Amino acid sequence: MEFLPDVLKGLRKSRGYSLGMAARLLEARVGYRVSRSAICHWENGSFLPSLASLMALAELYEVDMNKFFVKDENGLSSLNTLCLSAEDQKIPEDHESAQAQN
Repeated sequence: MEFLPDVLKGLRKSRGYSLGMAARLLEARVGYRVSRSAICHWENGSFLPSLASLMALAELYEVDMNKFFVKDENGLSSLNTLCLSAEDQKIPEDHESAQAQN
């Protein structure tokens, strides 16, 4: 399963768009300024695009909005974002002991 940042980057690159070109094309669709750094942040997972931006991205890349979503075991859709596993979310033991000392 591909996560949203990877999907966005793959779609942009498959069309031969630079970050700047994608930003300009997207800006024309949404009606507000979109920077190339915003696109970069979406593609590296630092920030999530707004729903309006996702709709414009789907139009720009000529894909169905469902490309950006994944269904869980109950059939509910959510953004296909990269989340830390429970193991990755654990605080290191040395951090916990340092906190206890303060």
